[in-house]
Amino acid sequence: MGVEISIIIIIFASGFVTAVLYLWNWLMPQLFGLHAITYWQALGLLGLCWILFGGFGWLGGGTRRYTQPTRRMAERLGEMTPEERARFREGISGQC
Repeated sequence: MGVEISIIIIIFASGFVTAVLYLWNWLMPQLFGLHAITYWQALGLLGLCWILFGGFGWLGGGTRRYTQPTRRMAERLGEMTPEERARFREGISGQC
């Protein structure tokens, strides 16, 4: 079972790297005058993005840090009376 999952992960990862490679080589040279990249450079670019931006959402990197504050805000709003909620919304809309 573990071998099959590993093979599936490798296939999806290589497909993702290939998609980045083709998109980069299609867009970046024409838009910004950058050079085309190789497969391994595309893999390195994905790794760099993973480090800089906290992972891909489907791997649990970037999405977890935003769920806790949202959950806390929902709990706070649930504990407020309708008058307090209306006052809070007015204050927020005044700042935007």
